[in-house]
Amino acid sequence: MLRGLYTAAQGLKVHQQRHDIAVNNLSNINTPGFKGDQAIVRTFPEELLYFMGNSSVHPHAPSNSRAATINAGIPPKVGYLAQGVTIEEVIARFAQGPIRETGNSFDLAIVDGDQQQKGFYAVKKELDSQEVVYTRAGNFRLRETDGVQYLATQDGEYLMQRQADGQLQPIPVANENITVFTNGMFEIEDPGFLPVTGQLQLVQFTNDQLPGLTKEGHGLYRVNEQFLGAGFLPEAANNVQVRQRYIEGSNVDPTQAVLDMMTAQRAYEANQKVIQSYDRSLEKAVNEVGRV
Repeated sequence: MLRGLYTAAQGLKVHQQRHDIAVNNLSNINTPGFKGDQAIVRTFPEELLYFMGNSSVHPHAPSNSRAATINAGIPPKVGYLAQGVTIEEVIARFAQGPIRETGNSFDLAIVDGDQQQKGFYAVKKELDSQEVVYTRAGNFRLRETDGVQYLATQDGEYLMQRQADGQLQPIPVANENITVFTNGMFEIEDPGFLPVTGQLQLVQFTNDQLPGLTKEGHGLYRVNEQFLGAGFLPEAANNVQVRQRYIEGSNVDPTQAVLDMMTAQRAYEANQKVIQSYDRSLEKAVNEVGRV
């Protein structure tokens, strides 16, 4: 009897997680570069149940049942029992988000030219850090460090440029006189000085590699070396375009997010009712049947 109770309880947990994912997606519909999440739900392996005892015909099996006609010496089968569901993993959907114009010189949108791969900006949390993380959020700003202003994300991660020797360095910007070309090259003008040129560190991940990116929050992704291998480095992006004064919006469909949220809520309520039904049955068994 308690098998169904455990299955319903597991269902509560799964649908609570699905509801939380839908709510998080919906709350980020205006977050630049946000990629919506999706829960992958699978069932636990089914169990094959047999009648207890060594007899091929169970004494309580109906005469016209399968259990009453099974071969001698083999325990009669009751049937398969499902054991509930679980969330196997939560994956991000990396489809291109809508591109909108902002007019801000520091807004940069990545436009993927190939559906088989996705481009990302390389950023660092600290100037002297060796760790590189990645983002699609292109609403950059200036961050001042030790008297120098650098191009950075809204949360302060430094946008990286790739130098001729392959080293990554932050991008010092004195003013808004920066021009970013579609291939990721940029030019910074400073009155009285020669223009400074450079190349944004744009990288790409193929669709097979995207599951190896782990969300860190604030639009950042970290390479999961257990999935992609120790020391994995993504390739330089060669099939993306950068559009200055544009920004990529969230790829979450508000209508679908609301529908997912309501579906998870209804399924949660259904499992609640199953548990309440079991609770009433157990209460009757203890308080009424037990007195007989």
